[in-house]
Amino acid sequence: MDPLKKIKEILFKPNYFFTHLDKEKGIKDSFIYLVILTIFYTVMIAIIVSKWPTSYVSLIPLPEITNSILIFLVIISLLGTIIGSFITAALLHVWLIIFNAKKTYSDTYKLYVYSITPKLIFGWIPIVNLLAWVYSLILIIIGTNKMYKISKFRATMIYVIPLIVLVLIFILLFFLLASLLVVYENQGGF
Repeated sequence: MDPLKKIKEILFKPNYFFTHLDKEKGIKDSFIYLVILTIFYTVMIAIIVSKWPTSYVSLIPLPEITNSILIFLVIISLLGTIIGSFITAALLHVWLIIFNAKKTYSDTYKLYVYSITPKLIFGWIPIVNLLAWVYSLILIIIGTNKMYKISKFRATMIYVIPLIVLVLIFILLFFLLASLLVVYENQGGF
């Protein structure tokens, strides 16, 4: 199946796509798909950063970005995403095994790669990237439900509970850091 048809099915017919994903053997097709979408994503980020370096990440002042730095960043981003996909899929596979999911690593890899489709297609667009992240979460839940034959509720809890725990940890760390900064400032630190 060509990448554009996959994108359309994943975004608009995810139940159908993940139900029939077992016909795809191994990770070759999903890996090629990931490479294609990652190239698109990194090129779009590179264009935005090169044209409007302070608009994309306005809180962080960026030095002037030369073409050689931009090419280097694109290559690093591409390699990082590809290598990271195998690591993330491995962690996801272990997590699913904890919940008695009975599939192979290659199935988990496909689940992960196809579920991040919205992030790779729309993740370079400020603000829209948040919606893409949420839709990617929804897709991994749908994929887990369909591929692993896990109830929708349980598939949701597999991902939402750790997400809530992480958010709570970040909030706790934020308040801890803010408290430390207030104490430091009160002692004449700034």
